Amino acid sequence: MKITNRNRALLEMAKQRFPARTATLSYLRAELVLLNNVTTYKFSFLSNSPQTANPASLGLDSTDAFICDKLGFFLAARNKSQSGVERLHTYPAQDTFPTVTGATSLAPGSPANFKNHHLNLIYNGRYKITLDNKVYFEKMDMFRHLYVPDVQTTEGQVSRIDTSAGFVNLEPYLILSGERKHEIEVVLPSITGMEIEAVRQTTGTADKEHILVLIAQGMLISSGATK
Repeated sequence: MKITNRNRALLEMAKQRFPARTATLSYLRAELVLLNNVTTYKFSFLSNSPQTANPASLGLDSTDAFICDKLGFFLAARNKSQSGVERLHTYPAQDTFPTVTGATSLAPGSPANFKNHHLNLIYNGRYKITLDNKVYFEKMDMFRHLYVPDVQTTEGQVSRIDTSAGFVNLEPYLILSGERKHEIEVVLPSITGMEIEAVRQTTGTADKEHILVLIAQGMLISSGATK
């Protein structure tokens, strides 16, 4: 009932803010590849941004607007050539992100090592949200997006059991316009010897990547950027 009431309030806001426009529940998705020794990741949901270029992502068209009600951060591992088959995780699941030490037969540029516990850097980081050069959320902790189920047996049972896990309600709502700049900047702690990047081997995983996925849930306003 709480979610239903929140959606109803969101719809009423959309009707008041964007009269005569069509408002529907929707989402946006952006992603970035995690790299060793990179501690700052900048997201944009605009459809022409690199963060929404992947087929599994969904950007905001220049003519539309989006009322952002919830934000969620997730970890995933996949082969880039198979985008869309990855499972989204709310914590560094060992089955999906196993520690790798001294791998051989590496693809060009691949690290030889990966440490699972280094992914906890994500959840010890922070983020800020800027719209048109105005900061709305300056030091939000990533920890609030961490969700580790009590029972940890197999990946299928522990990952994303609760579809609301990993998401945080935003107060106040954020209104994104497809014709105006916005940025969500995630900053991780800096450590020596960071190993969060996927190990890519020439046999089977030459295009493997670990990604940080950002999803916004809320209300899409068709033609809302040109009201």
